[in-house]
Amino acid sequence: MSKKWKHAVERYAGPVICIIGSVLFVALGIIKLINIASFKPVTATIVRIEEDTSAVDEDGVPEYTYTAYARYEVGGQIYEEQLDGFENSYEQGNEIKILYNPEDPSDITVPKRSIGYILIAFGALLFIAGGFSIYMSITRRNEKR
Repeated sequence: MSKKWKHAVERYAGPVICIIGSVLFVALGIIKLINIASFKPVTATIVRIEEDTSAVDEDGVPEYTYTAYARYEVGGQIYEEQLDGFENSYEQGNEIKILYNPEDPSDITVPKRSIGYILIAFGALLFIAGGFSIYMSITRRNEKR
């Protein structure tokens, strides 16, 4: 590889990877949002909260993680499934709104915890960072001439 090509690869590889990554993150976010767009709302009851203290920090102090389970009814059948994430406001017996997949009612998500928006936002930030980096590289190259 010539010195000119090596320099170009070193200069543009990072920004190009950022832009490719941004496209992937945005695409995944859009796919996630499209998938949950067909989900239906239902009221669920938190029936169980499990506490896990198996992990410890470097000082030997237990690190608490919690998992909540919700019970809901779809088409006369009762389901009990793990929620995707834990909110401090969850208490056993609380009613919450969830979304379920009509094709597979055991597939649920909590509406306000949509990862789709997070993926799109992260993709947009990567795109801006990559584009800015390319812009700066081109500007510096033109200033040297």
